[in-house]
Amino acid sequence: MTAQEFTTIKQKIDSAKEKKARAEGALAKIEERWARDYKITSIEEAEAKIKALDAEINKDKEKLETMYEKLSAVTDWDSI
Repeated sequence: MTAQEFTTIKQKIDSAKEKKARAEGALAKIEERWARDYKITSIEEAEAKIKALDAEINKDKEKLETMYEKLSAVTDWDSI
């Protein structure tokens, strides 16, 4: 291995270490925000929260569709 090859490999390793550190910092900020905003401290809790919110959204969609159907039934849309 030449000195230039060694230097190139070392630079790539250093670059990878920097990227890893930035990614870990970003992850830590996301986790802090989850903890502050949603009281979530783990991926499992986040997944459970997402499932609960999805269920709530689906329930609201069904409610909206039911209300729309009722409104459509009592309104003569052709006259409007």
